[in-house]
Amino acid sequence: MHNNELYGDKAYQRPDAEEVRQAQNLTVLTPVKKTKRQHHLEPQDQWLSTAVSRIR
Repeated sequence: MHNNELYGDKAYQRPDAEEVRQAQNLTVLTPVKKTKRQHHLEPQDQWLSTAVSRIR
């Protein structure tokens, strides 16, 4: 299997996502988390979060 994608929720975010992608040929796509004190997501982050959530 090549070029696999996993759509998950925010709990699946990993700091080593790039290493996993290279080692396992797996891209993990999750909604974007807001940072502390951030009230709204940027438009591009909101679009990505909505797209990932709809696919899940």
